[in-house]
Amino acid sequence: MSGAGQDGTDTSDGSATWALATADGDLGTGRADYSYPVVAGEVVADGIVLQSQSDATLKLKVYAADAYTTADGLAALRPAAEKRTDAGGWIAFGEPSGGAVDAASVQVQLEPGASVSVPFEVRVPENASPGDHAAGIVTSVLDESGAVSAQDSHRLALQVYVAVAGELKPELKVSELRISAQASANPFSSGQITVAYTLTNSGNVRLVPTEQVRLAGPAGIGGSEGAANTLPEILPGSYVTRQVTVAGIFPLFRTIAEVEVSGVAAGASTELPVVARERVTIWTIPWLWLGLALILIAVAIGIPAVRAGRSDR
Repeated sequence: MSGAGQDGTDTSDGSATWALATADGDLGTGRADYSYPVVAGEVVADGIVLQSQSDATLKLKVYAADAYTTADGLAALRPAAEKRTDAGGWIAFGEPSGGAVDAASVQVQLEPGASVSVPFEVRVPENASPGDHAAGIVTSVLDESGAVSAQDSHRLALQVYVAVAGELKPELKVSELRISAQASANPFSSGQITVAYTLTNSGNVRLVPTEQVRLAGPAGIGGSEGAANTLPEILPGSYVTRQVTVAGIFPLFRTIAEVEVSGVAAGASTELPVVARERVTIWTIPWLWLGLALILIAVAIGIPAVRAGRSDR
């Protein structure tokens, strides 16, 4: 999906540009992507339209790939050479000219200004697990040797979401929670604390999470919280790494950080509550305050001693 504009047009290379669109039919018209509520064992027939926007003939490969969420929260597709283990492996293609729809991929020659429709089928296995499965139908430029271009800028795709009927288990997991404190050089000013953690979609439903980070000292003293952040959608089985900085924190010897993440289903319909929480404690020693206190104590002790010495003399 790299190099694609919102209209599905590859704009990364002026010498090879084309657009993708869902085929109009009984499943809908003008769809932005493919979304199929199905039961295990069902077969869905559909198509994808390739539209040339190039002055030269384009040779493209059409295939499917499994989708996932990257650690930084971006939607991505597995490389062409990687084995398909999820919905990407359920999609078979047919030639634009007709015939059987049973190929893992097809090659299309797209003349300047031409439009070609490629039929495909989504064949849901009988043993498909319930919940959301994601893939992408990918078009990639073929080089002179007929191999898929290694450049992401020459790859364009449309998303495919397959929601298999059955028991839905929305679930989020917060792990590897850790915090670090950055004290202010001014002992009378607050510092900040950075909270880092890993958020995993361990259920079977696409989720849009909202995170909230709260900090507090002993007995809740000196509490503060960061803004509630709505994160990009996370696909089942994927994880993201997060880092949140909260300011306005004074070192009060012990600081407790709590991360709470709530999730809203983005795909299959479910209203089950999804909340994950985790806590961790860090010792935040106010070294500057202690240093000032020691100086004041030394001064308080030293002044009477000096006065006593003068009196003796």
